[in-house]
Amino acid sequence: MENKKIAIIDPVGSKAGMNYYDIGLLTGLQKLNIQTYLFSNFSNAGNGIICYDIFDSFVKNKLKKGVRQLLAHFKAYKICSKENVQWVIFHVFSVKLSTLIFCLLSRLFNFKTLLIAHDVDSLAGDDNKFFKKIIYKFLNNHVVVHNKYSSQKISKILSAKKFSQIQQGAYPYLVNKKITQSLAKEKLGFDKNTHYVLFFGQIKKLKRLDILINSMSYVDKKIKLVIAGKPWKDDFSKYQKLIKENKLENKIIQQIGFVNDHDRELLMTASDAIIFPYEEVYQSAALLMGMSYGLAVIVSDIDPFKEIIKENKNGLFFKSLDSIDLAKKINFLFKHNNLLKQLKKGSLNSINSELSWDSIAIKYKKIFNLY
Repeated sequence: MENKKIAIIDPVGSKAGMNYYDIGLLTGLQKLNIQTYLFSNFSNAGNGIICYDIFDSFVKNKLKKGVRQLLAHFKAYKICSKENVQWVIFHVFSVKLSTLIFCLLSRLFNFKTLLIAHDVDSLAGDDNKFFKKIIYKFLNNHVVVHNKYSSQKISKILSAKKFSQIQQGAYPYLVNKKITQSLAKEKLGFDKNTHYVLFFGQIKKLKRLDILINSMSYVDKKIKLVIAGKPWKDDFSKYQKLIKENKLENKIIQQIGFVNDHDRELLMTASDAIIFPYEEVYQSAALLMGMSYGLAVIVSDIDPFKEIIKENKNGLFFKSLDSIDLAKKINFLFKHNNLLKQLKKGSLNSINSELSWDSIAIKYKKIFNLY
């Protein structure tokens, strides 16, 4: 190994699929002779990554959670200091007092700090603007965003030298090729002659699940929707009410809650397409996950999706917030079997050619060598 040591400190980890991101990036860096460390809420990352399980997966009491997170960060900083880690990486989805404290401590421990800004503006609308300015301008060495849309947003805060645009990688290494679609359907109790479309991931207001549910009233009866994920600052009862009002109980399968790896494997493999009716997004890990499984993709025509999806090549677009147009695109996809096959193949081609963690890691290494 070179005398380069990088650590990711990630309290979210396996709670929301960030473990896949961490392992993908750190594995890529390992291949570049960089020793990598991971501090999260699971114990085995593999691939030579030194992994510490120090964060609680689920703590409901906010005060207890805050104290435990602070103590866990201190533990991570002490280990990093002892191991002579040069760079510490944090994921940022929203900026709060805790974000400020953790970044400040990182600087006090004399680490170079890289922030990966997944959501430049919190999708929950809970950013502290004052803390955000301090953190992005003064408490890091560099910021990474994932696409042009995010670059335009962050450029209002930072100069071009202070941030880099690097795409998020995909997850083909997670796919169990031994599980066929027919086997997955059998294990889930799905009908072998029915097509299934999937909504996967955390359920948030701006993901506009309501648009997708409404569209199912106009979708062919041989197509069913599977909703799989856990609500985040959203109330699923309003979606259940919508399903009932539209008499869609027989067309929509609900798997509400945390989706484990086993269930993810079966759901992805059993489905033919994955749908993203989002009103706003910066980067979607669920999109890259679905493409890794070779699913056809239908997305709203918002700018961040246009950087990954190419019409009729690896996906289809529908008019944002338009349930009728979404239904038309779903029906069109399944009426044209050749197009369905083409989009599935296109998803895999994009994953293999454009979204490799190995090539992404090279870009990160260049950042580390800037200082």
